[in-house]
Amino acid sequence: MTAAMPPPEQSAVAPPCPSRSGLRCPEVMELHDSAQVRTIQNLARARLLGVLCERLEASISQLAEAVDCNRGTVAYHMKVLSAAGLVRVSRTRQVRAIAERYYAPVARSFVLAGDLASLHHGVSAIWDLLAEYGGPVSEATAPTVVRLRLPAGRAAQLAERINELVTEYQGDGDAGRVGVEVGFVCGAYRVAGARPAAAS
Repeated sequence: MTAAMPPPEQSAVAPPCPSRSGLRCPEVMELHDSAQVRTIQNLARARLLGVLCERLEASISQLAEAVDCNRGTVAYHMKVLSAAGLVRVSRTRQVRAIAERYYAPVARSFVLAGDLASLHHGVSAIWDLLAEYGGPVSEATAPTVVRLRLPAGRAAQLAERINELVTEYQGDGDAGRVGVEVGFVCGAYRVAGARPAAAS
């Protein structure tokens, strides 16, 4: 993911860069579509896109070798990336009776625009949770999602109190001391598609 997503301070209107196949592509592309973000949140596709951003062009066979994966799986992921508008077929080469496709990224790197950046951080937090989860601190603290309907001001207060709580305990935390190492997934978000509350 890192290779495909540089820090967001990079400009989205950088001059085009020449690719090895003679095609030209923007240096940076902003992603505004949540479907594109979901596409590259798959770790296998993120790796493949990262390889393409480094090499600028590669065939299915070359990509399969680079990520140590079978060609059928790589071909599937490249179709998904192509359908999402993140890569394109740059050329074909005839190998015996088969036309071998070469793929190129539509940009050298990608950044998330607006609210999608926070979505990416949220999904990354979930991946971390899945990777290191060793059970709840107590039976009453198993990870869960809580949905509330709050006035806008109260919702803002909730987000602020979560940040204050995290800051307070970060000041006490030290993984080097004797104790229990604890992970804490937190953050308040707007529920997409939720109907606004009726005016009283």
